Amino acid sequence: MGAFFVSANLLSCSTEKTETPKKNIAGKSSNIINPLTADFSKPIDIALLTESMQIYFQKEMILKVYPITYMDSEPFVNELGCASEAGSEEKQIYITFKTIPQKEYKKNTAYLIKCKIGSISAFDELNLIDAELIGEADEKEVSSFNPESISSTLIYSPKDIFDNIMAWGGKRVTVQGNYSGTTTSKALDGRILEIRVDLASSTNGDILVGCAFVEDPGNQVLTPGALNVKISGELDARFHFDRPYLTNCKLL
Repeated sequence: MGAFFVSANLLSCSTEKTETPKKNIAGKSSNIINPLTADFSKPIDIALLTESMQIYFQKEMILKVYPITYMDSEPFVNELGCASEAGSEEKQIYITFKTIPQKEYKKNTAYLIKCKIGSISAFDELNLIDAELIGEADEKEVSSFNPESISSTLIYSPKDIFDNIMAWGGKRVTVQGNYSGTTTSKALDGRILEIRVDLASSTNGDILVGCAFVEDPGNQVLTPGALNVKISGELDARFHFDRPYLTNCKLL
């Protein structure tokens, strides 16, 4: 891809008032959306969407992991590579400890780790931070993971959490918020690479969602100060600029 520069423009538009849905989960009211069970047919307030996609990275959890070793045992190290299942040699998880445990871990043995999720890498690896070793997991069973009610005492499978986070990807959603601005990315030859419309929270004005358009959405709805703007797009499971990001967007 050639080099490109970014120019910012304000477009103009009319406003369309819509009601923020109170129920985004089938059968229950919740402050958090579960991407596996959510009803995405109704517009979602961007503050709720952002909170729901951030919740995984804010909670302390206990995870059951299998450190990978080709020896019978090895000393614990920082940035320890682990799998979600016994016998797997695929490093799906990397653990960064607060303090490196002064002991050895054994092959094909499960351990309980108290930690937070730091990020998901471009190679689909779950990075766990602020980790503390609890001990061997023995035969302890994992609990079903639900982002609506994350517990600091239940034991979860890293794979279940990873699958729940990645379930956001590709979901076609309609978001609503207040228009904040438009950024156009162009190649050096003037070709438009992307047009990103930013929507801000209706409560505090923070920019919370970026919406990428392939073609210019026009200026009929996007005017400075426009409220309750609705945009449909496909969610990326990963944040861009520390906020949710939609692609292939359409202005509604």
